[in-house]
Amino acid sequence: MISRQSTSQTVVLLSGDGGVVDLVNGLVRADLDAVDTRLTVGLLPLGTGNALFHSLHRQQYMKEKGEVSPLVLGLRTLFRGKAAPLPTFKAEFSKGARLVERGEHVLLGREGVKEIDSLVGAIVASYGFHASLVWESDTPEYRVHGDKRFGMAAEQLLKESHAYNATVEILHKTGGGREDTKDGVMIKLDGDRFNYVLTTMVSNLEKTFTISPASKPLDGQLRLVHFGDVGGKKTMDIMMAAYNDGAHVGMRWPSGASTTIAAAEEEVTGRVNGHAKEQQQEQGQQQQQQQQQEEESEEETQGVGYDEADLVRVTVHESDPRWRKFCIDGTIVEVPQGGSMTVRRTRVDTLLKVLVDPTVLDTK
Repeated sequence: MISRQSTSQTVVLLSGDGGVVDLVNGLVRADLDAVDTRLTVGLLPLGTGNALFHSLHRQQYMKEKGEVSPLVLGLRTLFRGKAAPLPTFKAEFSKGARLVERGEHVLLGREGVKEIDSLVGAIVASYGFHASLVWESDTPEYRVHGDKRFGMAAEQLLKESHAYNATVEILHKTGGGREDTKDGVMIKLDGDRFNYVLTTMVSNLEKTFTISPASKPLDGQLRLVHFGDVGGKKTMDIMMAAYNDGAHVGMRWPSGASTTIAAAEEEVTGRVNGHAKEQQQEQGQQQQQQQQQEEESEEETQGVGYDEADLVRVTVHESDPRWRKFCIDGTIVEVPQGGSMTVRRTRVDTLLKVLVDPTVLDTK
């Protein structure tokens, strides 16, 4: 019970990311006049992924060269840490969205309401492979294997290699400088088949799985990681690269034979530009290359998209409920066909503070 009279309180969460999202959404639903909103949370990572904890301590892992255990870091932060506002995002859902748990039991809200219109998160909002992985690994049979359950469930999903039918729109960070972006205008991503669509505020989903290498602790910036229908093998390659300190960001690969030609031409052009005195290519060849590049510019290569965003909207066109699941910090939401999730940065004062190593605040 959180006291109304208390000036400040610290709650120690012996859990994973689910404990954080439950607490945040509990505060959102509560009568804030009766709750001390200056609540501070200390994290001891006893969950499976512990994304928030590992992201907040990423600098400490690097400093210690990975030789210190998460629990030791957690205890250090608990006694030496400083409180800082925890950035959050809001995920809003279209009519008919519902919270689900394994076995298709519907989680009832107040007054028996089965539907949900929004959730507040601090870690991740995803669609596609990640959301399906969280959902399908959440069985008693998988859970007995701890964090290995994700690899087991992932193997099955990669065999199926489902291409998720969806429309993805993004409002890029204001002032981001992108030529194709106007302030306040949503940009639709190319294609309608995706393997991976993940919006995050943290760098790591696991201790060594760096999904968003540009994310800094508490920076409050939404970032979208996405790629299209690339098949199971390439999806696995991308996921493995994320374990290499986020090396998946910037990955590109040929999308066909024409891409190989275009890439070779691009390499030649690069050498010419790098050496001003080298002999120029014949004008006819240049014109031919330019024409081919214009025709194939949208098909030359595929890659992992990585964008700063103020807002992301995903609209699902799947007929099978299995592929209509969203994941918000481990909580699964199912929408009807044609339903959507809109994720935006929250700009209001945070409901929660979190204990972090003092060096984190020094680098902000």
